[in-house]
Amino acid sequence: MSKPENSGNDHKQLLARITALETLQQVARDLTAELDHDALLQKILRAAITVSGSTAGSLFLYDRSTHELVFKVIVGGGGTRSKNSAFPPKRGLPGSVLRGSARSLWIMPSRTRVILARPL
Repeated sequence: MSKPENSGNDHKQLLARITALETLQQVARDLTAELDHDALLQKILRAAITVSGSTAGSLFLYDRSTHELVFKVIVGGGGTRSKNSAFPPKRGLPGSVLRGSARSLWIMPSRTRVILARPL
């Protein structure tokens, strides 16, 4: 009996899916074990980068007291000088995500950037 032509590709996709699920399982464990908020956000972003196959990512948080988006977590890339900078949620892609006019997870392979946010 011969193998279907797609079996190699199907196998790769299955392995990628298993890796993604294992990563999400580890994040779920970390959610219950990690008490340091910043360390937890770092782990979540690293997991998103791994699952998406990216090399860098950033996480913005919405500060309800100032009504601004804060560039909170950065992994890879060259954006470390931007950490903790804030801007109004009416600006940029993260602002669009927050307002609900864009997807909540953006993966831009050409820029190797993952942006996570939660709509208001």
